[in-house]
Amino acid sequence: RAPTRPTEIAPDEGTACANAEALLADMTARAAAHRKAKTHAFRTQLLELHDVLPGMASTALQALQAAGAARMAGEARAARKAFAKRQDALERRRIVHEGSLGPSLANPNRRDELQALEDAEKDRASDATESITQLRDAVVAAHHGSASTFVRRLARGAAVLAACLDHLATPEDLIPPDEPPAAARKSLKMKLVSELMEVSAHELPVPPPGRKFPEHVWQPPEWRALEEALRPPLLAHGLAGAPASEGPVPGPEAGQALQGIEEAEAPIKSFLTPAHRATFAARDRVFGVMRTALHERAAGLTSEVQGAARAEKIWAGNWAKMLAVLKK
Repeated sequence: RAPTRPTEIAPDEGTACANAEALLADMTARAAAHRKAKTHAFRTQLLELHDVLPGMASTALQALQAAGAARMAGEARAARKAFAKRQDALERRRIVHEGSLGPSLANPNRRDELQALEDAEKDRASDATESITQLRDAVVAAHHGSASTFVRRLARGAAVLAACLDHLATPEDLIPPDEPPAAARKSLKMKLVSELMEVSAHELPVPPPGRKFPEHVWQPPEWRALEEALRPPLLAHGLAGAPASEGPVPGPEAGQALQGIEEAEAPIKSFLTPAHRATFAARDRVFGVMRTALHERAAGLTSEVQGAARAEKIWAGNWAKMLAVLKK
């Protein structure tokens, strides 16, 4: 069969070798240009990621804090709703007792009715004090459960974000070890900082092979501080203003602690990069926000319990005065 393209056939071996070399050079040049473009795009993506990731990590941890606050409010609301019917029933009993305490009970012939009414009111006062105590303990238990869940999720979230950052190459990792540093104009302050870093460089751990940043052990926050946030003086020492006849109402056990956070108390071993610093700073900041919120919730619960106990004490005083008038 005759050649279909005889003009493209080299007339001799030297021309064929030259054509092959030219074709190979063209393919090599195109491959180098493609590699350069893709490397530039990859470096650009890395720079953008390292600008965005710290903010994304902070946003993710703030979302955990918002979800934890919503969960805590919902569980406290459910605990209060469970006791709302009982408190309404106690209030109706108090109104009935107040309406039954009429002047006719001063008649000596109705002393048995007066004594029965007095005993019924004592039972109601005891039930009211017990209801306040149970409501307080239920809300505190709900807060403890929500706080424990928040601590576990925050610790896991920070660990996952740190692991993602560990497996992400940084722009510094792409610089060859033998490449001299780029010349850059520095202010006097930056020069002093650079000198201090050079002096203290021997104190830093050696980075792992192939990485520019050393490893670091990130310590967890004081998770147990949330327990103190849930133990203001009122909750630790009983109800202020409880009826004198009933005595002080004991508070929750002092040993009540957050449950299931042993894993969260373990330190996290990761790298020491600006992105890691921003992530763990966001974790500590979110934890501080939750601790402040718990302090505020505990203060609100304290005010609520004190108000209920004070109202019972005032009513107990008025009831005693009315009984004294009828018993004269």
